[in-house]
Amino acid sequence: MSSVTIKDLDALASKTLKIVVEGKDLVGEDAINNYQKAYDDFKKNAKAVMEPDRTMRLGIVGQVKAGKSSFLNALLFNGRDILPKAATPMTANLTKICYAEEPYAKVHYYSEEAWRGIKDLSQKYDKAYQEEYEKLKSSIKNERKLHREIVQNIDEDWKACKELTEKAKALSPAELSEKLREGEKTIRLEELAEYVGSQGRLAPIVEWTEMGIDTQSLKDVEIYDTPGLGDPVRSRGKKTEDFLKKCDAVIVLSMASQFMGEADVNLILDKLPNEGIRRMSFVASKFDSAMLDDSSRGKANLEEIFNKTYYVIKGSLEKSLGKQVAQGNKRKEAIFDKVKEEASDHDYLYTISSLLYGVAQKKKKNLPLSDEEKIIIERMQERFNGMSTEPDFLEDLAGIDDFKKEFELIRADKEKIIQERQADYLNKQSLKLLKELDNIYTKATRRLAGLKNKDIAAIKEQLELVHELITKQRNKIKVIFEEEEFDIRSRYTALADEIKRMKKNYQLFPVKNVQTGSYTSGHLWWKKEHITNEYVAEIVDVENNITNYVDDLTKKIGDNQRHSLDSNSLGNKIKSIVIEGIENTRKLDEDEIIDVVNSRLRKLDLPKYKELDSVDYTNKLTTSYPSSRVYGKEISGLKQTLGRILTEIGSDAAKTLENKDQEITSYLDAESVSFADELEKALSKDLQEQEVLLQNAEQSKSSLEGYTTLLKAEKEKLVDLTD
Repeated sequence: MSSVTIKDLDALASKTLKIVVEGKDLVGEDAINNYQKAYDDFKKNAKAVMEPDRTMRLGIVGQVKAGKSSFLNALLFNGRDILPKAATPMTANLTKICYAEEPYAKVHYYSEEAWRGIKDLSQKYDKAYQEEYEKLKSSIKNERKLHREIVQNIDEDWKACKELTEKAKALSPAELSEKLREGEKTIRLEELAEYVGSQGRLAPIVEWTEMGIDTQSLKDVEIYDTPGLGDPVRSRGKKTEDFLKKCDAVIVLSMASQFMGEADVNLILDKLPNEGIRRMSFVASKFDSAMLDDSSRGKANLEEIFNKTYYVIKGSLEKSLGKQVAQGNKRKEAIFDKVKEEASDHDYLYTISSLLYGVAQKKKKNLPLSDEEKIIIERMQERFNGMSTEPDFLEDLAGIDDFKKEFELIRADKEKIIQERQADYLNKQSLKLLKELDNIYTKATRRLAGLKNKDIAAIKEQLELVHELITKQRNKIKVIFEEEEFDIRSRYTALADEIKRMKKNYQLFPVKNVQTGSYTSGHLWWKKEHITNEYVAEIVDVENNITNYVDDLTKKIGDNQRHSLDSNSLGNKIKSIVIEGIENTRKLDEDEIIDVVNSRLRKLDLPKYKELDSVDYTNKLTTSYPSSRVYGKEISGLKQTLGRILTEIGSDAAKTLENKDQEITSYLDAESVSFADELEKALSKDLQEQEVLLQNAEQSKSSLEGYTTLLKAEKEKLVDLTD
């Protein structure tokens, strides 16, 4: 395959497409369309992947809270805040970063069509809000509680688009219209803050950003910094997907304290393309917080806690990617195999602290630290023996320099990585085309055999038998869907109760008794010195409790969903029922019937659970407690606030789960009624196409013989190309 070029595959695939299309009347549209789609996908990204002497493309994947911007600022800009931080997935920006001798930034606004789509979803939010308000206003008098209850019942995508349109109100209608028509704009880097991030005035209408920066580390490399999981803006989500398909290597960031949890694994599976990624590195971010979360009592040895935390994280990675391999998840298996393969060549797991790296850079320049930086340094000094605040020590502990070496290795291996990526891309695309071509060939050979063994009377009899088959098995098919509904409802009810009980595990946070001052009373020999102590709690500890609760809920719900609804299991049950009916007559071709059943099953699109965002809840905490610490009697209020937020999280998760339960069961209920009808239509259509061929059997037979001969020859050519 290494000697095959893009031109070779394109020439063969395009020629094959012409042959395939000529058989439309022989095998039907569906099979032809599937090959056409595979060919279109191949062509779409082929040029970008296969162009000679191109720069290498590196993707950065991670949730918003993983600290991607801070990581890139440390990696590329020595800790300077060049890339703004995002507060929510809506303010996260899709950013392309490349080398340029003359620094620049270019913002790409949403198209007018994309913005209309965002407005449509925002209006759906308004309509749904008003409907819920009318239903609930008489039973809930508290306005805040009423609002919270209403919002829980509204689609997450609608809420996200409502946020965008609300933020866009800062622009006049004339300015908004002008920017959307403008399409893109080149600006100075210093102006970027107005266009991106949570504080950017124009950020709501920016789809993605391009930055050209004069730094040697970017020569021959393009970096794509992607938004987090589940981008609600479809056009931006599609752009992210397109960018990642062109990447040669990927860095996956995950918070060290919850490393490679369910949400992160889902992110990898959902965001990364099926083929082409030739190198993958995992980065455990915010490693300082993970070490501070260690349960060891008293003052511990820093080196011991560092090593202990590292191996816990490494175990989490191997468990997350390897645990489900036995359950048949081919994507996880492929990713895990890639990680194990790379482990023999270079490190694949890095622990970093962008915060400690930033502190080191500030100390070198005698710059003041932020409140957050001061607190983390103080806590690490209190917790760990061997902790130093010397810049070189902090820089080494931060781990950024270690990853810079990995980054340089990636750059040094550029040619090898790109060549492997190109070979892999061609191989995978060839196999996709071969699979679809083989499906067409199989269908054509079956129809040819049918022409030899069937006549129009037999087809008409089979049409009646199909109707009888579906009529007899209809109730059994319906029962399968109803059993799935019952099972899901039972699991979700139990899970909702468990979610609320989990709250107690996150209610406690550390409270310390610290010296806050001293004073002297009396005089002369009656003079006495007094020390004043006060209880203090760190807001960051409470934030961690909130984040951990949300992350653990997400994992719990994800585990439940995998066990409660398996589309493969559902499909196997339906096929078993259909086969059971076929066995009662020898006049129906089981392979033909199951082929149509599989085609119908592929159209099932089961709703997925939309995750909660911990940022929404930590923002509520920091709004009530803007300082980094709480003292004395205020701690009691902090406990109550945490309790209310945890209760709200549990209620929100249970409500979201209930809504998703209703959505899935409604979907399955509708399918229980329509599936049998749709299946009968598809089976009848297949037989009717065969009947048309039989009306001119000799000509059809000749056409199919010629068609299958051509398809077989094209298959052999694709096989030779793949080997």
